[in-house]
Amino acid sequence: MLKISKKTFFYASVISIFILLIGSALIIFNKDPFWCFSYKYSKYRLNIDEREQKLNLIHYARKNIDCLILGSSRVTYINSFDLTGRNAFNFAVSDMNLAEIYDFVEIVKFKTKCNLKYIIIGMDFYSMNKSRKSDFTSIQYYTNKICNPFYKIKTLISFDSLIYSIKSLLYSFEMFQDRRLDYYSTDFIKQMFIPTKNEKMSYMVSDIKQYESKIYGDNFAYNYDLKETFKKMRKTNSTAKIIIFTTPESDQLFKLMVKKNLMKYYKMWIRDIVDVFGYLYNFMDINSITINSENFKDLNHFYPNVGKLIIHRVMKVEDSDIPDDFGYLVNKENIEYYFNRIDLSLKNQ
Repeated sequence: MLKISKKTFFYASVISIFILLIGSALIIFNKDPFWCFSYKYSKYRLNIDEREQKLNLIHYARKNIDCLILGSSRVTYINSFDLTGRNAFNFAVSDMNLAEIYDFVEIVKFKTKCNLKYIIIGMDFYSMNKSRKSDFTSIQYYTNKICNPFYKIKTLISFDSLIYSIKSLLYSFEMFQDRRLDYYSTDFIKQMFIPTKNEKMSYMVSDIKQYESKIYGDNFAYNYDLKETFKKMRKTNSTAKIIIFTTPESDQLFKLMVKKNLMKYYKMWIRDIVDVFGYLYNFMDINSITINSENFKDLNHFYPNVGKLIIHRVMKVEDSDIPDDFGYLVNKENIEYYFNRIDLSLKNQ
């Protein structure tokens, strides 16, 4: 029987572990699950943690940006390449709150040293509910994590990174794909899965329950910090054109908002934004897009083709597909007329 000395066993073990580590690191480096190596070998980039992933992209790769897009998960589906002639970056993340918007703009300016020409912000009315709890960690946590000098090394030897890399690798094969998961493409554009009729109906029922009991519930507390936050943003970005738009949601949610007696806060929200910036594009009303459920994945996430109409509308890109009633330009001169028009349309429903 062949005897192996302790010394030989030790060296063999060390070499084996080293090979495994190198192999794992190469897989992680190639699939780049946290977007800190910027390699474009991944056709399918898993949506792991958008805050960390997009901060990595800004920190390590994307430096030449002149147009920044911000917002919640609704805005993540807007394709930055729909803005031809602009170096646009979509920094929208799931459940982005009001305080984060200002912080994200400052982080992008600090990391890229760019002079932003456009800052486009999609605002959701539901995010104005200050009593609504967010499950996401503060942006300061992510910046501290990413700025750690050993961050990339930790990523290369992380077991979680390896698991995500293997999942990304397997996702390239149709038999391993989960069609219910959104993912990012090679060019970091978010791809939305299209639900079946039954799945969509289930999502719609779930949305109604959640909005009725929680988001538009009796504990709704308007976030009065909005004006001060935006005043600070306007002051610190005086050379950039800041464009605010409200995100569309199905007319069913709009009517629920009215039913829950939140119309006064809806009007206050629009007034606050117009008071600071002079105008906004309002897509959150009853219009030819919001009355058609075919434009939504559920009741509050519009499909990417609608996102294209939105970004073209606010950036004044000619597009014959944009309905005339989609994206009303509200300003200080017409705001009362606009509110009266909404009130009248609701009475006629």
